[in-house]
Amino acid sequence: MVPKEFLRLVDTLASSVGFKLLTEIPSDVSNYFGESESPALDMVLWQAPHAHIYLCQASCDDVAKFEAAVESAQNGLDELIATEERKVKRVIDGYLLILLRGKPSEEMLGIVRKWETNTRVCRKHIIWKDDGESTEEKFRRLFRTTVLGLPVVDEAIAGAGLPENYDPDEIGNQFKSKTSPNAAARHFLKKTFLVRNL
Repeated sequence: MVPKEFLRLVDTLASSVGFKLLTEIPSDVSNYFGESESPALDMVLWQAPHAHIYLCQASCDDVAKFEAAVESAQNGLDELIATEERKVKRVIDGYLLILLRGKPSEEMLGIVRKWETNTRVCRKHIIWKDDGESTEEKFRRLFRTTVLGLPVVDEAIAGAGLPENYDPDEIGNQFKSKTSPNAAARHFLKKTFLVRNL
């Protein structure tokens, strides 16, 4: 079971940047993660229109079991995202958070680094409880997760999208009429979104 203090921390960070926690995992989603001992049992998933965050736990006592759990979680997230991308016809990012059930040994640290630098399928962040007074200090490795460090999303802005008067041909003409791409971009932002001070 994922510790509640860690789950609350991830949920606070994720929800502040537009992710919604799935409180019930539909069976078609859980099917992607197979029968693996580790990922399917402690499945927690956050979704946003642009990305999914999947949290699972893994043991760090046995290298083979750890690698099997990461591989299973990675492949499950890949299948889930690929299915969603076909439905919505756009790219969806994936973030795999793996909470270790203990502190890794020196040997396991090398394996952890290998997986974290492997960006095949998705970004992988491996976290464990460390020394510290606050939850943030205990799980400080969580703050390496790029998407959770984004500025807080204002819901009014998050759903804004492009304005109704969006015309790709006009944008092309603006770029052609300006002396540099930066000038064209500033002009487009000022005119289209009424952005000031650019």
